Amino acid sequence: MEEDRILIIDNDKVFVGYLKDILYKRGYRVDEALSSEKAIEMLKSKSYNLLILKYGMTDMETRKLINELKKIDPDSTIIVIFEKEAALKMHDLSKFGIYECLAKPPDVEKMLFLVKKGIELNRLTVSHR
Repeated sequence: MEEDRILIIDNDKVFVGYLKDILYKRGYRVDEALSSEKAIEMLKSKSYNLLILKYGMTDMETRKLINELKKIDPDSTIIVIFEKEAALKMHDLSKFGIYECLAKPPDVEKMLFLVKKGIELNRLTVSHR
């Protein structure tokens, strides 16, 4: 798992800390962006294997943010985490190139499985450019 990097994009500091702790203990390098603009800035300066993105960031519409992130790195593997009440709005996000969606708070084992598989997908995608 050499240098597997994850960027968590969520404006909930407590939840970000919770995710970082879980992922860090599994050996992942994890950065955080508490705003959409910070996420865009960070992706321009660093490469990440996986992005974990909160649906409904308050500073930018989710589809627009995904489009901006994909412009910077088309190979980005993105997991979207959403509040249960946003589930009805999630149906069309697959068209935007996301890998998977998880309800908040996520089932930890399912999340870890998806993180592992998402990173594998990213590595395959990048190696076959």
